[in-house]
Amino acid sequence: MPIQNLNRNLRQYHADLSKLSANTFLDIVEEISKEPDFQPILQISLNLQFGEVQVTGDINECKNLIKQVDSDDHPHAFNCSIQTNTNPRKTISFNINHAQRLVTIQIQNTDKKIASKIVKLVQDKIPQLEEALPPSPQTPSNTVPTPDSSKSEYLPGAFRPISMPELSDNDVFIIMSFAKEHRDAFHVAIEPVLKKLGFNPIRVDQIQHNATVTPEILRQIERSVFVVADLTGEKPNVYYEVGYAHRADKEVILISKRDTAVHFDVAAINRIIYDDFTELTESLEKRVRATVDRLDLNLAENE
Repeated sequence: MPIQNLNRNLRQYHADLSKLSANTFLDIVEEISKEPDFQPILQISLNLQFGEVQVTGDINECKNLIKQVDSDDHPHAFNCSIQTNTNPRKTISFNINHAQRLVTIQIQNTDKKIASKIVKLVQDKIPQLEEALPPSPQTPSNTVPTPDSSKSEYLPGAFRPISMPELSDNDVFIIMSFAKEHRDAFHVAIEPVLKKLGFNPIRVDQIQHNATVTPEILRQIERSVFVVADLTGEKPNVYYEVGYAHRADKEVILISKRDTAVHFDVAAINRIIYDDFTELTESLEKRVRATVDRLDLNLAENE
């Protein structure tokens, strides 16, 4: 399956964040949002964490709410997501991790010239360190060290560094809506087919873990031999995970119930369309067998 070009620009660097206030962060976000290349803006979402206090909303809401934050609550992380009302949709993720003194800027669906302009805007306000600083006094003792970007033992992206997992022999990650009306597709068709063919189907809501959900999803995608994704329900998280699976160079078997509105980025990719679970069971088994042949996997069928 060809891998789609996500046109992602990622920049991470260390900075002295000791004097970076929430208001300064919000001013930078506001300046980015006024860039002509990112008009019209569809949505700006902000999440600012101070110890146990969390502030969310748009720019004006957050500026009002942070006035109520106790000065003793040290900043922990500032996160911003900007989306444009364009096709394809341009996105900016701008994140500050105070404990690791790490600035992350991730930009999608723009050319490198525009991405470089945004990165320069941020770096002019938050200069990069010439040398790494010692750990922040507020850094928890269990904080994971910031990865060396020249090495590859960590999952890529803007999340807390997660060690790259070893590839499983038979795990298959299932991407789908967790809504009750969609669960039967898993229990009646997807799970039985995969188990019959010797695979271990995994859904993130069935995993016991102590991490935040998104890094655990990325870990499971990376270690799976291939991925099955049900687009039924048209959930944004499903599309996000499918995009990451493609970026991780995984074979992704797409399925959807007939009449599901399949959106732009994956609409051209071949998928299984089903009316009932009997049809899904038959088609999925054929597709899994073809995928196994293509990946040169050993099939250990169960009676």
